[in-house]
Amino acid sequence: MDVPIEELRKKIDGAYQLVIVAARRTRQLAEGAPRLVDVECSKPSTLALWEIAKGKIKYKEQDKK
Repeated sequence: MDVPIEELRKKIDGAYQLVIVAARRTRQLAEGAPRLVDVECSKPSTLALWEIAKGKIKYKEQDKK
């Protein structure tokens, strides 16, 4: 099941920020965090991307100093 790239682009600006958010959520899922979406996938990384695409994961940009 492919993650819709268009939806990911709408949710998070920039590939670098997407990678950071997805990696953090993947780590949480691997450590036992509950799923936020009901999709058929076994990889935490794919699940994290689906959660982002469905709008279940929010992030806050930090101020640049």
